[in-house]
Amino acid sequence: MRGFLLARARQAALVLVAVVSLTFALAHAAPGDPFWAIEDPQLSTAERDRLRSEWGYDLPVWKQYVTWLGNFATGDFGWSHSRGQPVVAVLRDAVPNTLILMVPAVLIGVLFGVALGTWQAARDGRATARAADAATLTFVSIPDFVVALLALSVFALQWQVAPASGMVDPVFHDSMPALGRVLDVASHLWLPAGTLALLIAAAVSRYQRVAVLGVLHELYIQTARAKGASERITILRHAVPNALGPVIAIGGLLFPTMFAGAVFVEKIFAWPGMGLTIVDAVAGRDYALVQAIVVTGTVLVLVANTAADVIASIVNPRTRLEA
Repeated sequence: MRGFLLARARQAALVLVAVVSLTFALAHAAPGDPFWAIEDPQLSTAERDRLRSEWGYDLPVWKQYVTWLGNFATGDFGWSHSRGQPVVAVLRDAVPNTLILMVPAVLIGVLFGVALGTWQAARDGRATARAADAATLTFVSIPDFVVALLALSVFALQWQVAPASGMVDPVFHDSMPALGRVLDVASHLWLPAGTLALLIAAAVSRYQRVAVLGVLHELYIQTARAKGASERITILRHAVPNALGPVIAIGGLLFPTMFAGAVFVEKIFAWPGMGLTIVDAVAGRDYALVQAIVVTGTVLVLVANTAADVIASIVNPRTRLEA
């Protein structure tokens, strides 16, 4: 296990450097800069040029990269010109909000997806299982932002059973008691988190169904049946644990897609997390903020992939972690 974690740490460092370099190059390849994006008629061209020079945006790209990399190594992510505050302060607000959205969505989506996939495999060939398979295929095929827009239009705008945007009530939240503030966040959370959980469950269930079907014909399954174990006990005690390992590992590979889906969900529901922040940062040519969010997202993805492999080995000891 230690060798595996050390190998993953080395791989993560290389991936992080590659992602940081590529993001820096793509961000600076786009036309404009943070001061070009400022819509202020009183800001003259000469003043914009002075600001570019003051912040080093007139230097060659490779010099800007070396400077930023040195600052990043010391924990200095720079200044967000679009937000008017240090990038670290922006991340301090955005990252917890994204975790508040993603953690329950991922947990509910994975649990429901595993349960649904197992149920489909147990009822393979029946009309109900085929209908569920068609439904999950539909949700996997539809783009994330379309599902989010449909959920917003139906539940928030038409039925009005959920707030349409934001994380809290902007007027009354601060005056509420502690329990009221928690319930306020929960009322704003359930629709975007539920939308994301639905997308995750649809993808996970398809992998789980195939994994369970793959082990149902194994010798130990036939042995359990021959000993008189019921079909339910056979599936839950013998088939599911052996099918979970690959599904959890694949779930780790799906995490980048989940993160991308969270970007769309946050933008559509105006959830103040990393997704909404990076969309605004790209529009404002806020290089430092874009790079910091990409680095943070990359770290979360790498940690999730490693955790998925470790959990898969714990659930199914036959799965070996190789460096």
